[in-house]
Amino acid sequence: MKYTLTTIAALTWLATVAACADEIRWHESFEAAQQAAQASDKPIMADFWRAGCEPCDMLDEQTYVDPAVITKATEFESVKVNTRVEYDLATRYAIAFVPTIHFMTPGGVVVRTVSGFALPEPLLAEMTRALEAYDAFKLAAELEPKFAENPDDAGLALQIAEAYRLSRQFDKAAQYAAKVLELAGDDAEIRLKALLIRGMSLVQAGDPGEALEPLSAFVAENPDSEDIWDAKLYLGFAYLQVRQEDKGVPLLQEVVDNTAEDARVHVIATRLLAWQASMSGGTP
Repeated sequence: MKYTLTTIAALTWLATVAACADEIRWHESFEAAQQAAQASDKPIMADFWRAGCEPCDMLDEQTYVDPAVITKATEFESVKVNTRVEYDLATRYAIAFVPTIHFMTPGGVVVRTVSGFALPEPLLAEMTRALEAYDAFKLAAELEPKFAENPDDAGLALQIAEAYRLSRQFDKAAQYAAKVLELAGDDAEIRLKALLIRGMSLVQAGDPGEALEPLSAFVAENPDSEDIWDAKLYLGFAYLQVRQEDKGVPLLQEVVDNTAEDARVHVIATRLLAWQASMSGGTP
């Protein structure tokens, strides 16, 4: 059998990949991971851990050894951060407990987080979402200069708002959604999308009081939307946050009663109702 130079190069590359696929390659420091990410245009996977943490050890022993996780990790620049050694770094990223995995941009902006131990399959799903979030963050950064040149383009502002929401930059998402609402005019479709993005983003940014108006407007104006249960879920949670349980509980119960048991909104609404019941001393 004859081998061309191209074939030999391909075989060599495959052999190299196979040799490197036995374990995740962890950078020696956070700074090294950042430098590598800036060069490779990959997001960072930063595992915040400490010695004596059993769930941290479980990640090493059960999850990081999984071949699919190892392969997926090649799409990131990975680093382990010992919170007892890198105290300042742990403080900067508000690490309340370990393990916490932050997926970040090369500049250190967190776009997704996994808290606690995760088995291989759930972590793989989160890694995929982190890559999508990173792409969304880059898209928003690319579109912002274009919007600066076209400040009356509601559609462009909407794209930026959604991209920032997907990358968990909720303050920016809410700000751009507000711009869309100013620019939408008679375009009902764009206005409704902006109401939902602004409302959800404000809840996730920790400002539920401000979220009530856009979410209430979306629910009132768009009752047949495919996003209605997301809107009612967020609105119900916002009401709980501002201590208006008489409005929040019925909304969350409506979500539970009208969605499948395995649906994300159903699961979250059920948990919120259980949480509210425990806080009030009742039963869900």
